Amino acid sequence: MGKDFDVISDVHTDFWCREYNHTTKKFTRVIKDYVKSLLPDNPANTLIISGDTGHRNEQDKVLLSELKTRYTNICVVAGNHDMYLISDSIGEKFNWSSQNRLDDMKYWCNNNDIHYLDGNTVCVDGIKISGLSMFWDNSHYKRLAGAEPSKAEMREYYLRTMNDLKCFGGGHKPYVLRTAYGGGHFVTDFNEYSFFAEQKAKLDAIESTDIMVSHYIPVIYNTMPEFYKDDLTTTFYTFDGEEAMDRLKPKAWVFGHTHVPVDEMYKGTRLICNPKGYPSERTNTKIKTFEV
Repeated sequence: MGKDFDVISDVHTDFWCREYNHTTKKFTRVIKDYVKSLLPDNPANTLIISGDTGHRNEQDKVLLSELKTRYTNICVVAGNHDMYLISDSIGEKFNWSSQNRLDDMKYWCNNNDIHYLDGNTVCVDGIKISGLSMFWDNSHYKRLAGAEPSKAEMREYYLRTMNDLKCFGGGHKPYVLRTAYGGGHFVTDFNEYSFFAEQKAKLDAIESTDIMVSHYIPVIYNTMPEFYKDDLTTTFYTFDGEEAMDRLKPKAWVFGHTHVPVDEMYKGTRLICNPKGYPSERTNTKIKTFEV
């Protein structure tokens, strides 16, 4: 008999809870109400959150604390939005380092009985759960373009299509370098290739698991909408996880990032994504229970 576990991703707390002043009573109340709206009727013992909890650690900590009153075990990985430094005050607090913001959440989770998965494996109810954020590589772009893109080409397209680089920091505040005739060039010291290499090394170090968790999508799965399969932008949502899937052979791989639900079998592994998404998407998604 399998074990039940609950899944959700992309809860984007600050989009749903618009009170950002943590000194007010409303700050905690609106987050608690949001948690109630997410809960299933009969929660399992374990909840997996596959990234994009929110832009503000103060909110995310309250959300996780409230969820912990309902779940014995919570496993969480970071998403790209969990690395955002969306204001000067947040940037300055973390010395304009996305890694510092991640480390702050990791330290807090480790001290509040929440499993922050960052290349590690935990065993809950006899099931091994491993996880990490991961990141994109250029495999999808290369597949569609038919050639290896240059780093300059990839960065230009990344900047043009995604907000990530404008909100990530590597230790210095991103800025626009003004050029002649009113133009500008965006400058950031965040290195997307180095970050991917660090994540990939953590994935490669995982020896065995029953459930693998990442924020980024590990494969171009069968039921992915065709317009995503044929879109270069999908590059920044995916990485080539085929080798890891073949090596680890997990019973399930839970991911997020896409706001399209997924539940399908792929090479003997169950792919699961249960995203909440943004209010503008008018989603009624709740935490969902799966059996592995």
